Amino acid sequence: MKILGIIGGIAPGSTIEYYRLLMEGWRQKMPGRGYPPIIINSIDLDRMLAMVGAQAFGALAQYLLDEIQRLASAGAQLALLASNTPHVVFDTLRERSPLPLISIVEAIYPEVFSGHGMTLLRPSDAEQAFIHEKYMSELVNGVFSSQTRDRILTVADRMRKERGGIPLLDTTKIHVDDALARLLE
Repeated sequence: MKILGIIGGIAPGSTIEYYRLLMEGWRQKMPGRGYPPIIINSIDLDRMLAMVGAQAFGALAQYLLDEIQRLASAGAQLALLASNTPHVVFDTLRERSPLPLISIVEAIYPEVFSGHGMTLLRPSDAEQAFIHEKYMSELVNGVFSSQTRDRILTVADRMRKERGGIPLLDTTKIHVDDALARLLE
């Protein structure tokens, strides 16, 4: 069985959710077979966000490659990034990574949908700005206020009504399912 490496800590809550879903998914797919081997490298969120904010994508890619190398040195045989944000440099990482990487983008986003005749619906610019600000100021710090939750649910409800009902996708779960499938190959 392969050993999965996770670049985590970006944000800690996301890393916890990835781990929880991996354990839950494994137990459903492999009942009575223990748990999958996973190595988590919890990186410095502030350092990563500073590079993203400065658009220092070369430095970000190198930082993440160094951390992926740590996973490889620890015995990981494939890896994923437990957050959307670092995927801005995913193509560079894939080219230079010592490990096969599992992309959340390829598991979920526009090119995949367009290949099936579907279009992604995005919140308005103002809603995206609100969500981004709350993500950066609250969610990455483990703060889950009821006001933020209610506003985000209002955005999702508006979008669903505008389109006459749209499916909501749990991108973390989709990414985890892809990782579990690769672990079981």
